[in-house]
Amino acid sequence: MSSITCEPRLQSLVNTRLLQEGPNAILVDELIFDSTDLEDTGYDEDSVEQIESLCAQVFENLTCFPYVKTLRLRFHYEFHRQLQPLVGTSTELRVQYTVLQALANNPRPDTLVNLEITGINTAPGDVCHKVFVSKAFQEFLLPTRALSLSFDSDPNFQSSDDEEPASFWSDIFPTFLFYTPIISSLELKCNDAANTSFINWQGYNIPYLNNLAFHGFMYVDTLERFVLQHKANLAYLTIDDCSILINNFEQIYKPRYWANVFRLLEQETELAELNVSPSIARSAGIYAGDGSVTYIEKMGYYIDFGDGIQLHSGRIQGEEDDMPALASFKRRVQLNPRGYQPGMLSRL
Repeated sequence: MSSITCEPRLQSLVNTRLLQEGPNAILVDELIFDSTDLEDTGYDEDSVEQIESLCAQVFENLTCFPYVKTLRLRFHYEFHRQLQPLVGTSTELRVQYTVLQALANNPRPDTLVNLEITGINTAPGDVCHKVFVSKAFQEFLLPTRALSLSFDSDPNFQSSDDEEPASFWSDIFPTFLFYTPIISSLELKCNDAANTSFINWQGYNIPYLNNLAFHGFMYVDTLERFVLQHKANLAYLTIDDCSILINNFEQIYKPRYWANVFRLLEQETELAELNVSPSIARSAGIYAGDGSVTYIEKMGYYIDFGDGIQLHSGRIQGEEDDMPALASFKRRVQLNPRGYQPGMLSRL
């Protein structure tokens, strides 16, 4: 079996269509659609229309790959930062919309169980949001067993009065969890933890969840309850560059520490594998006079001062217990008789 990569370029799309119609289509078990290296310039209208048409044809005919197991959609997202307000006329946005619509409105291969989407824009006004909440796309999601999503959240986006920053997380994001009830693996990434504090993680039931990974998310109370709700089958947990939100100024002196999180998870879970990475922004190297460097690792903390959420770069009294508590948690996982066995889990 083989993996193929398709780009939104004319020749690449034509080659993919020829492969779909040929005898070697049965050999493809992974399809990667990758537009991450493309600039949103350089296309005249004729080529844009051809690209849209060919993208539609490729994903309308996904069943031509009868044994495809994994689909990776890697969208280019930097253009979002250049559009204020967002408009639906850019080449990349049109390509994204075309691909997602084609997937939603056409048969999904029975073998397709792994889905990755990167470059999901969270700012209000993105036309792709209409696809995500459509019944057709929700039905497309249902057979998914391993889901990996990466969100691009622009902290400098200025929303209008009727487009609150929280709207994506409250109105669009739930689609991905409500309509993937049989997933065993869930990986979520975001480049701006502050905006993920709007997520309410209550109300989801994913009984087969075995692998859970968060990158750049706010570890709020409802997320902790979400993790514990699925502890029966949970074997793999990743917490990478995540943060805790301190809700008001007074709590700086008595916050909810990461140490509390690690101790609770140590008591309540039976993990086979644990991966925790500290805050990239808060960790730093301290240089000594002899040229040596001591790297100080710290977990992430954000503070809500009432007029906005900000990463707390200074010291928080009591956080010195965080890393020892993490070390204890890791030792507990290493001693877990459940143990890590290579091949136990197929992850995206």
